Amino acid sequence: MQNYNVIFADLTHTGVGINADVFPLGISLVAAYAIQEIGDRIDVEIHKFPEELNEAIGHRPPDVLCLSHYMWNSRLTYVFAEYVKRLEPTVVVIAGGPDFPLPEDEREEFLKARPAIDFYIKWDGEHAFVQLMNDLMDMDLDIRSYKERGTASSNVCYVTQDRYIEGPNHRVQNLMSIPSPYVMGLLDKFFEFPLMPMFETTRGCPYSCTFCNDGSELRNKVVSKTTEFVHDELNYIADKKPASAQLCFADLNFGMYKHDLETAKTIRDVRKRTQWPDRMQGSMGKSQPERLVEVARIINQGDLGILKLGSSLQSTDAEVLQAIKRKNLSMDDLLEMRKDRGSDGSVNLQDYTELIVPLPEQTKDKHLKSIRDVVDRLEMNNMDVHQLTMLRGSHMATPAERKKHGLVTRYRVLVGCLGIYDIGADRIPVTEFEEIVVATRTMSFEDYLECRVMTLLVKVYIDNDPFKEIFEILRHFGQSPFEVLERLQERYFTQRECLAQLLEKFIHGTKIKLFDNLEDLDDVTEKGDIEMLISGDYGQNELLTHRVQAIWEHYSEVSGALEDAVLSQLREKGILTDEISLYVREALQFCECRRFNPNEVDEAKESQFEFDFLAAEASGFRVDPKRIRRSVKLRFAYELEDANIIRKQRERWGTDTLHQIGKFMQKTNFLRTRRKVREIAL
Repeated sequence: MQNYNVIFADLTHTGVGINADVFPLGISLVAAYAIQEIGDRIDVEIHKFPEELNEAIGHRPPDVLCLSHYMWNSRLTYVFAEYVKRLEPTVVVIAGGPDFPLPEDEREEFLKARPAIDFYIKWDGEHAFVQLMNDLMDMDLDIRSYKERGTASSNVCYVTQDRYIEGPNHRVQNLMSIPSPYVMGLLDKFFEFPLMPMFETTRGCPYSCTFCNDGSELRNKVVSKTTEFVHDELNYIADKKPASAQLCFADLNFGMYKHDLETAKTIRDVRKRTQWPDRMQGSMGKSQPERLVEVARIINQGDLGILKLGSSLQSTDAEVLQAIKRKNLSMDDLLEMRKDRGSDGSVNLQDYTELIVPLPEQTKDKHLKSIRDVVDRLEMNNMDVHQLTMLRGSHMATPAERKKHGLVTRYRVLVGCLGIYDIGADRIPVTEFEEIVVATRTMSFEDYLECRVMTLLVKVYIDNDPFKEIFEILRHFGQSPFEVLERLQERYFTQRECLAQLLEKFIHGTKIKLFDNLEDLDDVTEKGDIEMLISGDYGQNELLTHRVQAIWEHYSEVSGALEDAVLSQLREKGILTDEISLYVREALQFCECRRFNPNEVDEAKESQFEFDFLAAEASGFRVDPKRIRRSVKLRFAYELEDANIIRKQRERWGTDTLHQIGKFMQKTNFLRTRRKVREIAL
């Protein structure tokens, strides 16, 4: 009996470092199930990087090439599909993944525009792939014979002559039918790379968000793995000593289910035994707030900050949430989570949420109100504000939804998803794109740009608590930190020439990347020097780089603008005194001494203050300055464990460019980046 060579590939761009820096879990689950079911008839390889895939194809062309298809690797994937078809037309090319339209007519157009893809597997791939392979192997992989039969196999879509054939929808109902690719050893080679191991305990989502390609009714039923399976898999991963300090979970609502408590205990025990992971990344649940708090408490064990506590909101406006079929935790539930988070004595936990702009029915005022809710009411210190992306496979990307909400879209290079690759004997530049919404019938493009400016201010001043000491004293006096952000946007940020120029560059960087259609974008990327695209306006994340530039290159001006805005607000409210003014200045000096710089990890700082900031910190900095008036001298230095973590992250991300520093900040547990403070003799 012939054995067929099957190559599985979940590609990532590497032109600006490793873009999708996670283990290839999805496609490896398909491979693991295939080995379990038909392993006596196939030889399997799994690849992640375009360089190694090119080498593997050159060494031994596959009989079957299976490709994960995501927004961030769509074109790179297809270039390899075309290459193997040129090399050997009889190679069976099978693609699968969420980057696939919902309407049947759009699916047909999608495949007709990509003739190098023989079959596309929608939804879950494990069972569908094995069924398709069995049918193909019975025909000795004769693609034409299979298609001429017109078989409508579960989840399989294909074009034959002038017909489009799509099999019935299928979900994997029993996740335990699929073995662990980790425990099978299929992913061992990836542990040497700086990739985050990814694990899955549940599949499916009970919610129906229109912007998400998991919002389909087919995905509403949630299925789970056993706690024993998860225990064995996580311990296997930890024992391999991953090169990445982070662990990524694929669950769409982690922490929401009873079994998540057991998973949390496993992660806690793994960390006690191996000191890994230092960070977890993924989506937490949208209900069961008490359970979410308990899961975070178990994993974090105090204030280690391994798992951010929070829930993605997207918006806090009821009309907007209804338009996108989104269900959030109530504000009362979120406030209760906020109250419970420090009940174990920890005061430095990270609260996290996500917002999106511009959503259907969202106005500028509604979006700013959502930011105010997050900053003032929920007091969260970690927030990402995403631009709305039209994801293929989402309900929002359908023509009806676009028309209903007057969605105006533009195309741009997908940040980090570009490079020049050896594919066969050729060097081929490949650039991915994304379609983003820049206006709706309720939000103009000008309002969208103003919302983007507020996003930058949130990332500079709020995200990761760089000025916690300032915003907490405002809260002590019953003042709104968000109003300070408004003052900064309206006046104080642009009063300093370097910050005004930075803001102009940020707006320019936002606008110049936008193209009316994909053809115009392709003209720029195809005619331009790919290296220039990588380093210039089109390939950089303007929010990431301008945030870093503000903090690294203009810190004194950023701090000074904040001082002016805070003092003006306190003055107008009749609160400001000479003592409070002095406290604000010294609190900013305290922030400066504690400020994170990955290249100063071995340096300690000392400074003298007229207020006891250690006493202030014990109260979360929400304290009357008069009560802590005392001359102190403080030393700021990293503890050994924190310093080692920073060094490891510095080695992983680098600190030579704004982009590298930005990724460093984005991926690092910021509780580990705050110097510890102790009093020393005057």
